[in-house]
Amino acid sequence: MSRGRTGVATSSTARRPATTAWRKRSPEPDGAVAPPGSIRPSASARHAIVLGLTVTVAHTLGVLLLTEGRTPLRLVLIPVLWSLVGGTAAWLLSVPEDLALPLAGLGGLGLILWKNRRLA
Repeated sequence: MSRGRTGVATSSTARRPATTAWRKRSPEPDGAVAPPGSIRPSASARHAIVLGLTVTVAHTLGVLLLTEGRTPLRLVLIPVLWSLVGGTAAWLLSVPEDLALPLAGLGGLGLILWKNRRLA
């Protein structure tokens, strides 16, 4: 036991930084260390987040492509913007399978513009 600045007896383990206790217990797969109580999604949860966006964007663009007549462009912007958001999420969460989502959104936009031009 030693006496700290306040004169209170402290053990040598109490003076160590609090970070060393959790560094050994919670290593992350990418080498980063998460502080205790932090929430970091697992690889399967990260993939599920982006997969939900992928299915939603593809379904919405498919429905818009199947509509009769011209498709209003204000409706097309919603899935295209979500495809860009999903591509960003795939990049930041390291889900390489879904990095093509922005390309699919822009491809759907191109098909809808082609359909509208053909029907004009």
